[in-house]
Amino acid sequence: FRPNSSILASGSWNSIKLWGQDGTLVDTVEKAHDRVVSSLNFSSDQALLASAGQDIDQKTKKSIAKIKLWRIGSNKILPVATLATQSTAITSIEFVPQHALLASVGEDGIIRFWRYFKEQDKPGKSRRLKGEYQYFNGDQGQLTSIRFNPQGTLMLTTSKALNDRNGSIQRNGLVKLWKLE
Repeated sequence: FRPNSSILASGSWNSIKLWGQDGTLVDTVEKAHDRVVSSLNFSSDQALLASAGQDIDQKTKKSIAKIKLWRIGSNKILPVATLATQSTAITSIEFVPQHALLASVGEDGIIRFWRYFKEQDKPGKSRRLKGEYQYFNGDQGQLTSIRFNPQGTLMLTTSKALNDRNGSIQRNGLVKLWKLE
């Protein structure tokens, strides 16, 4: 759901759709990603929608995970920026409240933070990603989700169970709470 709004977003094989709470389709972006859209998140100021998905690298023809930023204006989805991030899938993205940061986690077990900033002087763009700001290993195996408290001071990550080569569970899935400073 878009904060303080009656709009929600959904992702599918390669598209993003905005919906009204009554089920009416508001807008669609076909080919938002080349393959599956794995995660969507609205910024707390309601101006941006971030999407994570799988795309095809045009040079290597291999699958690569990308984060894209979209501006939401008059119930229309408009592209702002694209980042190629990693070769493994991104499973969850989340804007960090009270900070100009976007966080992502994925199958590689790394938590990445991306800084974005306002572009007041360029019409048609409200914000863009400045680039990878910081990353660290979540030490949990494949990360599946990331969330923040409203103040942006606590972060929660979850991970899948860890199996050995024979399929036996070595460790159950983890939920980890992080204090951010």
